[in-house]
Amino acid sequence: MSIPETLNDYRILGPIGKGGMGEVYAAEDTRLHRTVALKVLPAALAQDPERRQRFEREAQAVAALNHPNIVTIHSVEEDQGVPFLTMELVEGATLDEIVRSGGLPLDTLLRIGIAVSDAVAAAHQRGVTHRDLKPSNIMVTSDGRVKVLDFGFASLWEGSDFTDAGDAPETVAYMSPEQAEGKPVDGRSDVFSLGIVLHELATGQKPFRGDTNQSLVSSILTDTPPPVTELNPSLPSGLARVIRRSLAKDPSRRYQTATDLRNELEDLRDELTGAARLHDGSVVSGGATAPRSTPRRDALRRIAAAAALLVMVALLAVGYTFWRLRLNPGAVSDFLLIERPERLTTSGHAALAAISPDGRYVAHVKNDPGSPSLWVRQTATTSDVEIVKGAAVRYAGVSWSPDSNHVYYVTYEPTGGIGTLYTIPALGGAPEKVLEDVDSRIEFSPDATQFAFTRGYPAEGSAFVMLANADGSNVRTLAQLEQPDNFVLAGTAWSSDGKTIVAAGRSLQDGLHSMIAGIDVASGAVTRLEGRWQGINDLAWVKGTDTFLIAAADAGSTSPQVWQIRYPDGERRRILNDLNSYSSLSLSNDGRSLATVQTEAVSNLFVSPLDDMANGTQITRGRGRGDGQAGLEWTRDGRILFISGASGRQQVWITDADGGNMQPLTAAAQEPVRSLGVTPDGRYIVFHRLADRHMRIWRMKIDGSEQRLLTHGDLDQVPIPGPDGMVYFHRIVNGIPLTFKVPIDGGDAVQVSEHAFRPIDVSPDGSQLLGVAWNAEAQRSSLALMPVTGAQPRLLPRRPAVAGGFTLDGTGILFPVIDRGVMRMMVQDLASDKLTAVGAAPGVIFNAAMSPDGTRVVLSRGGIVSDVLLLTMRRDVED
Repeated sequence: MSIPETLNDYRILGPIGKGGMGEVYAAEDTRLHRTVALKVLPAALAQDPERRQRFEREAQAVAALNHPNIVTIHSVEEDQGVPFLTMELVEGATLDEIVRSGGLPLDTLLRIGIAVSDAVAAAHQRGVTHRDLKPSNIMVTSDGRVKVLDFGFASLWEGSDFTDAGDAPETVAYMSPEQAEGKPVDGRSDVFSLGIVLHELATGQKPFRGDTNQSLVSSILTDTPPPVTELNPSLPSGLARVIRRSLAKDPSRRYQTATDLRNELEDLRDELTGAARLHDGSVVSGGATAPRSTPRRDALRRIAAAAALLVMVALLAVGYTFWRLRLNPGAVSDFLLIERPERLTTSGHAALAAISPDGRYVAHVKNDPGSPSLWVRQTATTSDVEIVKGAAVRYAGVSWSPDSNHVYYVTYEPTGGIGTLYTIPALGGAPEKVLEDVDSRIEFSPDATQFAFTRGYPAEGSAFVMLANADGSNVRTLAQLEQPDNFVLAGTAWSSDGKTIVAAGRSLQDGLHSMIAGIDVASGAVTRLEGRWQGINDLAWVKGTDTFLIAAADAGSTSPQVWQIRYPDGERRRILNDLNSYSSLSLSNDGRSLATVQTEAVSNLFVSPLDDMANGTQITRGRGRGDGQAGLEWTRDGRILFISGASGRQQVWITDADGGNMQPLTAAAQEPVRSLGVTPDGRYIVFHRLADRHMRIWRMKIDGSEQRLLTHGDLDQVPIPGPDGMVYFHRIVNGIPLTFKVPIDGGDAVQVSEHAFRPIDVSPDGSQLLGVAWNAEAQRSSLALMPVTGAQPRLLPRRPAVAGGFTLDGTGILFPVIDRGVMRMMVQDLASDKLTAVGAAPGVIFNAAMSPDGTRVVLSRGGIVSDVLLLTMRRDVED
């Protein structure tokens, strides 16, 4: 199969492997400057829409796996009609290249077997079955690390004749009986395949043989291979027992999980090395009975006694070291390392996870479209209980009582308003209202007598950190930041000694950035911590230390990761570092379990008739791009402008309506672009971008040339070009959005109105602005109309949406509503107030724009995949 020299951002370096599951190439990632492996889908499967969809689903499931012995998948992409995935490039040799006649040394066999079974066990826990375990899918790196490849992709061949697959004879040789008969398979099928691999590693021979696929299948179904000790008498009988049980033809007679197989191999290793494994997994040396005394043995005994003395001295040294560590906590670092990750949910709709203080339960929201619900899951089992049924609300915070008996949660109406705090027994019951006007999860003090939360006042552009008694009484303000700083509506973290609360804020001092503030609980005094962040999602204190965790995007990044920071000096370390985004941090009291939510938003562009939005033509593809989420417009000549991260950072791109002639208009090396608009005459594109630490409005010609700075504020956003040659935008002043305008050809920006208002569109005749204003009576944001002269905005109270635009003739408002998981486009006639539905589309619609002739719409459409991760943590040890 011939492929282009480049695919998306990858320059092909050369082929490195070929098999039935696809061809593999080494490639240079020109965006991240690293070498990766590209697996290209075979042509036979690429032309089969159903199998191609299965390929993408399987790859997404495997990409979610995070295990040191599983090859990491970075992305699923397509370019020039070639579907492919990018993954970690592993340099080494496959097991079929390493295994030799007579098998491998026993210690090597056990090390590899334990690593592979542990990787398979981790995948099974996340619902992924390998289906094609064989030596050619297991690699050993030059430094001895084991990596398992091709998880889940064998399912692509289900229903095929074995001879269709390029390496099918080898695949058949490692099949389980149920797999060979075409029956449904589960994790026990992988256990059987692992037994075959172990047999071959032990003896150098496969247990089942045949000259054809049919004879191989017959051997698997009927033959009972002899014990491996008959082929290699030096092997221990324990290994023969493990392999024999793995190869049981009846799945119920095998090890029921790969975890059981791994444990058996570990126990066998420990027995052979004279060690015993404690309940916590640690290993101690064992002893042996002394033999009868002889002169030679006496000499050996004296040597052994001397060795024992040395061992005793060593043990005393170890004991002293342990004693010193106990007396000197500084010898064990407060910083955490991930010991084991586990995916608790696989729905792709999870949000707002919180672990109970005792570490036994995780509460989380299932964001089913239009009807989210609250669930509690046991960390030790797969038990998942719905404690608050689905309803048309929006969740804003989940937390636990200090005794782990109750869950606290905050909900709003779907369109905003006042957040209300409720509590409910951990395993279900009647919810009880605790407090109104709460805008974040709550955080209990260490003595459990009070809790902290954040509260916003949009009309004033301010936010506060608040305190309340544990029962919701005695609500009072603890702290407020002075402009141009402001708290954000996120959770707080309370120090172990109860004296300090840390909270996230946004600052305009020395340019726009996020920051962390420490608050003295006794006085309310605020101290800014050193450090700049792109954005902060959540915080959690590490009990018993002077450190806390944050889910935050570092300056210049857009993906929030997990960091650990020491208070108050700001020393920090990164705990997680990948291409996903993280939020909702909570730690168990012992610091051993961290619950977080891993999220990825995928969006591509679809062009559809306005009255048939569900059946559009997809014109962009790929993950990690965010096509159109931040900006989407048509040009007057029918092309499409959109913001995309395809080149590494969010920049302005242009394409024909069929996806042809796609190219960037702004440079990827520049700061990210956040929104865009096109002047009515089609000459210019306007956008806002963070540059020199200030968010400002820019202009360029339709071909991307002559980029020019138009404004000089600290926080100027969302430019809307009008027919009068003005660009309208909002500027944050003392936390309040105020409308300004600036000439498209340059000049001074002028304030339009003193009223809080964020313009999002201008009428075709240039007389009115459509925007978002605060509805004080309903206590939520609503669409509103404001004359371009700046009079009092007129609320559209029936339209609480915060997105929309004028119809082409200016007589109505076009806006989206979500109805049972489907986005519907509605038109409200401004004269009669009549509502008319004009189209609908499934899935998540991030953005939309109507063509100049009003017949088509381009949608930024896709989905958000988010699941709860449970990370087992351990303390780092300082040198």
